[in-house]
Amino acid sequence: MCLTETHIHNELTALDMQRLWAKQYRKVVSNNTPEFQRFSFWSTAQNGAHDTSCCGTAILIDPRLAVEVKDVFHRDDGRATAVRIELNGFVFSIWSVYAPHRSQEDFFEQLDLLRGRFPNPVIGGDWNTWLNPTLDYIGKRNAAGPVHDAATHVRAFMQREGLVDVFRRQQPHRRRATRRPNGAKMFPRTRLDFWLMDPNFARVPTIKHRQTDRGYSDHTPVELSLAPLAGTTGRGPGYWKFNTSLLPDEEFVDSVQRQLEDFIDKLGDDLSAGQRWEQIKLACKQFSSDFARSKAKSARAIERKLKRELTFIESALDVDPAHEDLLHRQETILGHLGAFERRRALGAAVRARAVHEAENGNRGSAYFFGLEKSRGKHSLIHELVDPRTDLPVPTSLDPVSPMNAFMTRLFASPDANKFGVTIDDDDVKTDQQAEAEVLDSIAARLSPEQIVELERPISLEELLKALKSLNKGSTPGRDGLPAEFHLAFFDLLGPFLLAAILEGLGKNSPQLPPSMRSAVMSFLFKAGDANLCKNYRPLSLTGADYRAVGKIVAMRLTKVLPSIIHRSQTAAVPGRNIIDNVLLLKSLKLFARERGIPEACFLWLDLSKAFDRVAAVFSTRCSSVSVSRAVFGDSSSY
Repeated sequence: MCLTETHIHNELTALDMQRLWAKQYRKVVSNNTPEFQRFSFWSTAQNGAHDTSCCGTAILIDPRLAVEVKDVFHRDDGRATAVRIELNGFVFSIWSVYAPHRSQEDFFEQLDLLRGRFPNPVIGGDWNTWLNPTLDYIGKRNAAGPVHDAATHVRAFMQREGLVDVFRRQQPHRRRATRRPNGAKMFPRTRLDFWLMDPNFARVPTIKHRQTDRGYSDHTPVELSLAPLAGTTGRGPGYWKFNTSLLPDEEFVDSVQRQLEDFIDKLGDDLSAGQRWEQIKLACKQFSSDFARSKAKSARAIERKLKRELTFIESALDVDPAHEDLLHRQETILGHLGAFERRRALGAAVRARAVHEAENGNRGSAYFFGLEKSRGKHSLIHELVDPRTDLPVPTSLDPVSPMNAFMTRLFASPDANKFGVTIDDDDVKTDQQAEAEVLDSIAARLSPEQIVELERPISLEELLKALKSLNKGSTPGRDGLPAEFHLAFFDLLGPFLLAAILEGLGKNSPQLPPSMRSAVMSFLFKAGDANLCKNYRPLSLTGADYRAVGKIVAMRLTKVLPSIIHRSQTAAVPGRNIIDNVLLLKSLKLFARERGIPEACFLWLDLSKAFDRVAAVFSTRCSSVSVSRAVFGDSSSY
């Protein structure tokens, strides 16, 4: 609820009004705690502000709503109040405005500045002017200059911010007044009270003009109703992912196997191994989605038929409740319908990461549907603070720029302090002598036999082993094909995947196929303020085929790591245990005490974002060229 001309002139009176509003909902809000201040916001005319007799705006929120207040603004003269809130996963702003009678450019300039801080605005109030002299003014003409001047500023503000008059947009030719002066003549009547908002923000907003007691106000309340907000953050369409529950279906496996064999036979010989693999994966997606849609359509038809039959049986049982055949058929149908419901619940459990609970059978289907909905709601990122401006940006308006700016800053060279710049080698001042000293100090070397083992061509058996070692049930990459799919059709697909990998890693090939080099970025919230980019951990969802390559590399390196990593590192090295270092510290402490060493110090360092503090260019040089040559020698097959 937006109020204007509240005549609230001091903070104590505003506090009393907050208590009065909360009192209406005493079962929801306690007047004994500051909680009551979260649901009404009053701007007062401060000392020295002009026109204090009629200024004052307020925004009142129903405490029964699950609202989280993000930010609040009060104008000093009481002419504007703004609140940024989150309601049911939607982030938007409510503004209550009492515009000046005469032109005040600073008033509209400040409204312009508020737009960045209070996005997705729904602005209501008394604008003290009419926008259309023909439709918004009823009575004898006496249009004063200042009124027309104010209307010009309102129209300019609407144009700058992309806002529309909601009522006039829906009723372009209807005459309407919201203010009728008290008196005998009751003229002129004018439409001074209206709502402004972005036309793309909500679906089909509606306006209603309510009648009120004439002695209470000479203005008519204007009610704005919004459909589910379209401009705010909601779950997007996502991307296709293969449904692994199809794999036990022999009909599916036989159908896809047959279609893939026919498709592969028709592929041209002029395609490279990488191009051939890309085409095969697209075919896998097409054949799988076609089969799944057809099967789902058939299942829905069967379920509808069973429900119709069940309705008929229940009607017949009303006449003959003891009919054994009907009772038996009813029980059978209920069992089939229950199976449909359990399959849907299992799908929800998979999406909610609660498969273990579903398999135990201790929860009903409604629980998993609710869990899926709740998990989806809490995984949404509604807005992020842009590190360039320190202002919140709704992800519905710009889902990329704030995180992109943060990552650019995070991985930029310490010498590059500006955002948005491209970091080239010339921009990074690396001490070449210090770099050479670091690399020359690496004494570990692999034996010729180990180098040969690491650089030998990948085999089909090694690829199969890598795919089997990948986590089952993990989210696939952009191609949507999980490791389970590759394993189910490995006899057919394995050789083509291996050829694409060998081609992509060979000396004469520039890179792996495009789909293997792409990833879907997912940001996992860690802790703290959910609006800050630093509190999210980026996760790259790569394809199973790419992860198999990484797994092969990891399995090969595992065999040689103990021989090149210093023995002081005990974590993540086969045959070593991180507890060894803890025991070493205890032993050193005991050694110092037994030897009577008077002064000893153990310094434990834990660098914040240690990997991010090293220049990305230096890390790339070390990992791709310098260190690889220092450890592996000058030979390099891949």
